[in-house]
Amino acid sequence: MNSIQARLIELVGDRPEFPRLTAKGFGCFPTFRRPRVLWIGFASNPSLRGWQGRLAKAFPGDFVGKERDRSYPHVTIARLAFRQLPAQFGEHLFELAQQTGMPNWDWQIDSISLMRSIPGPKGSEYVVLMTLPSPHVS
Repeated sequence: MNSIQARLIELVGDRPEFPRLTAKGFGCFPTFRRPRVLWIGFASNPSLRGWQGRLAKAFPGDFVGKERDRSYPHVTIARLAFRQLPAQFGEHLFELAQQTGMPNWDWQIDSISLMRSIPGPKGSEYVVLMTLPSPHVS
């Protein structure tokens, strides 16, 4: 773990400002018809792609190529128990997305956290191991 922390500290210490994200919409994985994860998406931009590339180079054995190649910048806001949802929940969510859209807003990333995912019988628990502020945020 110390090697991962050291690489992350080095990467953050001498790099440009963290990316600014622009909210783009929301959706479900795998689909609205069988929603298991509800997410807010962000538009890709050169700064975000640059950071993704730097992280992939800093952690070459730790990045999963398939995920990186087809990733969509997003934040998970809910995990859903599909079989326990009301009938046509996903379809109603899809209609809501089409009717209201998603307000656009910008979000300046001001820190990066190294997280540990601990799988459990009721889902994963996420523990913050280290948080590094942007060197450009005062």
